[in-house]
Amino acid sequence: MQGNKLTGWQVLGGWYAEAGRSVRRRARPIAAGVAGVLTLAAALALSGTDRALADALTADRPEGMIAFAKAVSKWGELHLAPFLALLALGLVGYGAGRSRWLFAAVAGLLGGCTAGVGAIFFKVVLGRPRPHLQVTDEFTWFARAASYQSFPSGHTTHCFGVAVAVLVLAPRCGAGFVAAAALVAWSRMYLGSHYLSDVVAGAGLGTLVGAALALAIRRWLAARDAAKRR
Repeated sequence: MQGNKLTGWQVLGGWYAEAGRSVRRRARPIAAGVAGVLTLAAALALSGTDRALADALTADRPEGMIAFAKAVSKWGELHLAPFLALLALGLVGYGAGRSRWLFAAVAGLLGGCTAGVGAIFFKVVLGRPRPHLQVTDEFTWFARAASYQSFPSGHTTHCFGVAVAVLVLAPRCGAGFVAAAALVAWSRMYLGSHYLSDVVAGAGLGTLVGAALALAIRRWLAARDAAKRR
């Protein structure tokens, strides 16, 4: 018998449940933040800023910069640099006895995966054409083709989901993750794969998911440590 000891799946479910409760407790400021991000994204698109910036970024690009942006974009995929960085953080945390670093890695992985799934949902449903297509910028709804899945940026979403989760639990490590996430967001615009509003929305979604999960894990860690002291 394990007594009242929870299984890993129960702990994981508890984290997601607490993250959901945290979002509901802060519903008004979160709704205001979401509205702000969407308003900014709409303003960028409707004012023509999105198209103007996309054209400026993709005009007369040096081959070296294109190659650099492609490398950043490729390694920014969740299963590559983000996963490897989280693995390194977790291993160092485990070896050094820094539980916050270990759980920051776990939170980052959960944040990146969860935010990434959310991004895929919105990308498919909304069906915004990518900048490089040079077609009318409008939602086509329920797009199957990857070239019509621009909003939000998936790379930006999962990278900020990872980065913000790490930032909450391990601030000194998280700063580097945030800088890397911003670099990935730039690469997606530089390659003509996303508009500025796509990466703004992706950063907002990733931040919300990553912060909610990391805060839930932080509260769980605090409760666990308090129980140990009794």
